Amino acid sequence: MRARFENQLTKLRDHVLRMGSKVQKQLDMALDSLTNLDADLAQQVIVFDQEINDSRFSIEERCVELIATQQPAASDLRFIVATLNIIVDLERMGDQSKGIAGEVKHLCKHGKKPKLDQIQKMGNLAKDMFEQCLLAYTQKNVELAQVIYNRDDEMDDLYDSVITQLIENMAETTKQKKIEVAYETLRIAEKLERFADLVTNFAERIVYIATGDIQETNV
Repeated sequence: MRARFENQLTKLRDHVLRMGSKVQKQLDMALDSLTNLDADLAQQVIVFDQEINDSRFSIEERCVELIATQQPAASDLRFIVATLNIIVDLERMGDQSKGIAGEVKHLCKHGKKPKLDQIQKMGNLAKDMFEQCLLAYTQKNVELAQVIYNRDDEMDDLYDSVITQLIENMAETTKQKKIEVAYETLRIAEKLERFADLVTNFAERIVYIATGDIQETNV
């Protein structure tokens, strides 16, 4: 019975990793649509979001079933409870990528994309943080999860820089199109910063799975 239950837990982890891969793909697509100002690709990102939502509810059902039928205790219960939190954050990450794609579609109407280097840096950082987080989850690597906390500070610094620059840009122009592009760029930066916060939440749950301690960093 124990071997069968451990196999079910392994499958649950694998389902989370597959959902994570979908989130990773969606973020890549959203950032590519921004780089290339591709409205069609942006629309694909929006449609793809349903797959991530479906994954969340499927995994949630598996977690509830395991709790109801196996009555797990100690570290097993901790893993399942953490999984329920992780999949919510993964779905929300998908929502941020979907939101980026929505802003890209607006930018396509103007025919202009952001020229700020910080936006690209934020996108690359979000991708790197998430890749590290999936690796830390696979390995139950507490040290790597804690590295992600510090990288979130880097994201916050980039976000602050973007806000400052965009506010200055909007203050220096009376052209409606430039103001709208700056505003939509700001919305993209907000979503990337929020994506990184959600990755940090994921990292917190990895530490919880491994140690039983919650280290809340997004305060």
